[in-house]
Amino acid sequence: MEAQLISGVDNSLLLTHVAYVAALVFFVFRNGEKSGARQICSLLVEDKVIKQSDLNKYFKKEKKKK
Repeated sequence: MEAQLISGVDNSLLLTHVAYVAALVFFVFRNGEKSGARQICSLLVEDKVIKQSDLNKYFKKEKKKK
């Protein structure tokens, strides 16, 4: 008889759900991180803390490094 992590639940089903939840959390976090960065940049430009041209220069430098 195979050992079960939770009685009455198949191990493969449990592992599938754990993997699904981990992937969901990862991709939601990444999406939120990107949209948050966009929002903070637009707020900085609207509040005239930084100019749009300065942001463009910074992001062009970052793309060249990758």
